[in-house]
Amino acid sequence: MRITGLATGLDTDNMIKQMMKPYVMRVDKMKQDRQIVQWRQDLYRDIIENTNSFKKNYFDILKSDKYMLSSNSIAAFNVDGITNNSLKVSAGATAKTGDYEVTVKYLAEPAKLEGMKNINVVTVASAPFDKNINPKNEKIETGVNDTLNIRIGNTVKTITLDSGTSDIDNLVKNVNDKLKDIGINTLTVDKNADGKMVFKSTSEDQISIYGNASSVIGAYDNFEISMKGTAKVTDIIDPLKTSVSFKINGKDFTYDFKVADKDKTIDQLISDINSKAGVKMSYSTANKKFSIESNETGASASLSVEDISGDFLNTLFGVSNKAKTGKDAEVTVKGPDGTSSTYLKPQNTFEVDGVTYTLNTAGTGTTKFSLTQNIDESFNKIKSFIDDYNKLIDDINKKITEKRQYKYLPLTEEQKKDMKENDIKSWEDKAKEGLIRNDPDLSNMLNSLRRSFFDQVEGTGLSLRDIGLDTSSNYLDNGKIIIDEVKLKEALKTKGDKVAEIFTKKSTSYPRYDGSMPNANRTTRYNEEGIFQRINDILEDYTRTTSGKGVLLNKAGIKGDFTNTNNILSEDLKKRDKRISEMEAKLADRENKYYLQFAQLEKAMERMNSQSAWFAQQFGGGQK
Repeated sequence: MRITGLATGLDTDNMIKQMMKPYVMRVDKMKQDRQIVQWRQDLYRDIIENTNSFKKNYFDILKSDKYMLSSNSIAAFNVDGITNNSLKVSAGATAKTGDYEVTVKYLAEPAKLEGMKNINVVTVASAPFDKNINPKNEKIETGVNDTLNIRIGNTVKTITLDSGTSDIDNLVKNVNDKLKDIGINTLTVDKNADGKMVFKSTSEDQISIYGNASSVIGAYDNFEISMKGTAKVTDIIDPLKTSVSFKINGKDFTYDFKVADKDKTIDQLISDINSKAGVKMSYSTANKKFSIESNETGASASLSVEDISGDFLNTLFGVSNKAKTGKDAEVTVKGPDGTSSTYLKPQNTFEVDGVTYTLNTAGTGTTKFSLTQNIDESFNKIKSFIDDYNKLIDDINKKITEKRQYKYLPLTEEQKKDMKENDIKSWEDKAKEGLIRNDPDLSNMLNSLRRSFFDQVEGTGLSLRDIGLDTSSNYLDNGKIIIDEVKLKEALKTKGDKVAEIFTKKSTSYPRYDGSMPNANRTTRYNEEGIFQRINDILEDYTRTTSGKGVLLNKAGIKGDFTNTNNILSEDLKKRDKRISEMEAKLADRENKYYLQFAQLEKAMERMNSQSAWFAQQFGGGQK
């Protein structure tokens, strides 16, 4: 807070403001230049975001309704006649229209062992508690008619808790006593370290508990006691409280359930075996059985188990040494030409002559269906892609061809003070125009995209014009793709497999995209690929977020990625911010210097005024 001009009568603030003006203008210019860099980054990021949105819509396999990198997405067929879930059918580009008949004799199965039912099972389950009923050894109130109904299988029995005040230990004892009184010997309760009641059951029947006393023990009404995977192995099978050793698929396993592995849970045991032996082991809470099977299905799938010491496998599966194999699916297909063929397949999903079959049940008789080509759906998918592609390149073209509005510079804070919000926005919209005009990276990307449509796809024998696609004759359209609807639909009808190939064909030499691939390999891959595959590769080159970031990400970065602050423009902004901060510090020093000088002038003027007043007083005194 400065109070100036009292002695001199000068407008010090305004004078210093005018003196500082050339220096403030320099800082304003630096801030304007920084704002232009920030706007450029924002423009690039908008393009990256739009490009990624396009990629996600059409090149993400999880979006099956729009995915365009598979021939099946181009060649659409209607499947009619299947009325149940026994068989699922989809048709690809090489499928033939007509009537089909499918008879499934066997499903493909893995090599599998089912567990024994009547092993000594102890089901340990915490109720789904809403609260800890006694974490601090607090007292628990039970009413006169607090009852629990216990359903074991189809039998229901009821206990009534003693009324009064007790702690959790007495409550546990009370419940156990009541269970014994009504003859339930397969269910007991205990407490855990958290102050929760834990139920243990040796019954093979499902147990559920309900009644108004549920809230007393901290559970919701009508909960079921089920085995949890977090239960200890030693709580499930008493004979395993010892050291055991066994082999599964030739992999050795040793557990000491008495000491070292006494706390191992069902989930941990299953995870150990599955990861090391390459199998699928599981435990069913419904029938309290273990099962184990090979990861693969078919006659070549195998599973071998062998107890070395102890009785682990025999206890779980009733066998100590067993080798099993899987089974192939056996299916007979009669195609549109009337020929029947029987196939043995290792999986239940497989392709025959462009038709993909998924078998769900066997031995249910013959399923009949018909395939008819859906030209409109195929056409609409291609048109939707082309429309969105045209919009994408049109938006980018506008940004790299619009003229720079040099008279519209970023507004300073001083200029914004006297402007309305809408006026500021309109000004800044103009100021952003042309900021990435003739950008070489975006120009190269667009040129590559245009070329991808018209370079020959090896092995197809077709050009884009052969199937009804061409570039617009209007040069202002900048390479937009125009569709001849009649010609494209006819091509889909008469040579649908070739149309699908020209769009979606995959490279056989280099089937996977690799941003670091040598140029010679990239050229081979490009020539062998279909148009949509090429477009995906090009967009990946410029916007990929994997290692070796895309060209545009290295330049401008994108939020949510490492490049958000690690890119060329962000580094430029950091340097500019540092220079602006240094300049503003110098500005403050200069301003303080000016105020100090004017303060000294004020002091000098005060002394002069004081002397003048003294002289005046002296002269005035002499006349008297």
